[in-house]
Amino acid sequence: VACCASMLIPVGGGDFADLSVPSVVKETWAKWWWAFVSFLGTVGVARAMAQDGGGALSTAILVLMSWCLVKENCARMTQVGVLLFMITCGLQLFLDLAGLIGSLRGR
Repeated sequence: VACCASMLIPVGGGDFADLSVPSVVKETWAKWWWAFVSFLGTVGVARAMAQDGGGALSTAILVLMSWCLVKENCARMTQVGVLLFMITCGLQLFLDLAGLIGSLRGR
């Protein structure tokens, strides 16, 4: 967990010259990221079939972002890329929670 925690938030003096991906991410975590991309793709298709256009679009954006991070053996999975993905996931959480809270009382 400590090796991954240092990758999530870019710390330091803002020097992004060393944008290499740790080997543990490429060897261990890449398969889990691919499973996550597949799961998100399935969720996106299910949302489209449920005629949730906004939800399908936002899920498609997450699928595209995560696919871009994972393709080419995680070449683009830098600190900045993972941070932007986390911010996008946080926004998605906020939008989905707002919809859920609005639907709790029923129609």
